[in-house]
Amino acid sequence: MTFITVALWIGLWIGVLCLCITACTSGNTNPADPTKAVPSITTGLTTSTATASPTKTPLLTLTLTPTSIPIVMPAVTMSPQAAEDALQELLRTNGNCTGKCLAGIRPDEMSMQQAVNQMARWGMLDIGDDDKGITFLHVLYLDPRQKQVNLNLTLTLRKKTETIDSVSFYIPRREDGEYLGADVWLANREAWRAFRFDNLLKAYGTPSFVGFIMQTGDLKGRLIEYGIDVQYKQLNLDIGIGAMTYRDAKDDIFLCLSKDPHNLGVEINPVRPLTEVQQVYPITWQALTGTDLDAFYQIFTDETNPDGCVKTTLKKIMELDPSFR
Repeated sequence: MTFITVALWIGLWIGVLCLCITACTSGNTNPADPTKAVPSITTGLTTSTATASPTKTPLLTLTLTPTSIPIVMPAVTMSPQAAEDALQELLRTNGNCTGKCLAGIRPDEMSMQQAVNQMARWGMLDIGDDDKGITFLHVLYLDPRQKQVNLNLTLTLRKKTETIDSVSFYIPRREDGEYLGADVWLANREAWRAFRFDNLLKAYGTPSFVGFIMQTGDLKGRLIEYGIDVQYKQLNLDIGIGAMTYRDAKDDIFLCLSKDPHNLGVEINPVRPLTEVQQVYPITWQALTGTDLDAFYQIFTDETNPDGCVKTTLKKIMELDPSFR
């Protein structure tokens, strides 16, 4: 893992570092997983779709064991085409979510069984527990042809208390430790429209906090890696993006959140309090731009300029974050 010594932390979500459907990875981390440092850049993904067909045998209907949570797992039997259609619907609609909702799951309003049933709409479910007594249910997608785009929807449940802990969705899944290339995001603007940055803002509204953290990503200091944390205090919802851009010959830096090579994570009810996560992001939107969060919302939801960018300078970043390297 590169850049760990620079100590660039892209937020503080505490989440699953090893998916229960796979073995632990070899240390890859993901800027959309804000407990970890920014990884080395992986670009060049050229697939224009993120469709996937299942590679696992569907689980039969059963009651969870050895946990004491009384959930019946839906029997999911999807053809490859049906799985592809379900994935595309999720990326296109986000379960028609507004407010405190992700993938059609409303953790404060649904029972665990209702949430599990909703998850089953998007594909086959996999389940496992960790040593802290948390149960995790996953829907994982992998493009079987290109093996480049991994997506992960996770529902976490507390044992015995029978409550939904959190819901999260990552593009790509956090273990992959890579950015998706700008070409992938642009090619899928319509197919993935529910998870376009402008549409996420429209679904959740004006945020309560926006913070940035940045570092140089190469020896010449031309490549800039940055993380942005967008919070909704009332919803207890966090959006994290890890991305890369370049500074030009004039030391100007343009942050184009929807089309820079990046990854994306959305989490409801994150384990780490939002106020603690804020401490990791030393550059607030207000300090960076001199405008308020209403302006942030307007810039990135402007339908006449859906790929809005923010211009800053190397000097400005260094003033706001003396630890910038």
